[in-house]
Amino acid sequence: MERNLQILDTELAKNGNSEYRMKELLNWRVDTMASLGVDKTTIDQFWTQYRHLPFVREREINRLLDEKDYDSAIRLLRESKELDKRDDFQVRGYSQKMIDIYQQTGQTEPLREELRFQDFQLCPKRFDIHCNVPGNHSVRGMAGAFGYASAPPDDQNTQI
Repeated sequence: MERNLQILDTELAKNGNSEYRMKELLNWRVDTMASLGVDKTTIDQFWTQYRHLPFVREREINRLLDEKDYDSAIRLLRESKELDKRDDFQVRGYSQKMIDIYQQTGQTEPLREELRFQDFQLCPKRFDIHCNVPGNHSVRGMAGAFGYASAPPDDQNTQI
């Protein structure tokens, strides 16, 4: 089994550009570590080495949500939004999870800000196209309910 860890480490070093392959290899390595009886703390430290990968952070976010550690989940979601800012699809997923947490926990002001972020930052600059959130409510419609009924002019920078 120790030899398997060495082989997996070699493969991880070779496959750094393929996220799919990295995910597969990392999961195999952690499974092998667990079968060798490696403690949870050591396994968590191993995962930390690969936190730059979105799926590793996503795994941690899901664990935090399962544990109902919403404050830590929000911190990691914010960090992930920044790290993956060039990937609108990833950022939209993080943002939606933040909206879900804010709704569950009754945090109105952060909910407003995240809705504004989705409406003004993630939607196309042409505001006649609406982003949707679950429940068939347009974000623009939800944002309007919070007092953000109209989009800013195109020449305004809408930083949140």
